[in-house]
Amino acid sequence: WNQCIPYGVFERLQQQDSRVLWH
Repeated sequence: WNQCIPYGVFERLQQQDSRVLWH
């Protein structure tokens, strides 16, 4: 799903919800 959203947004989500993204 990360391909659909901008990379900048992915960075923020990664910092805030890194657990959810990598799980």
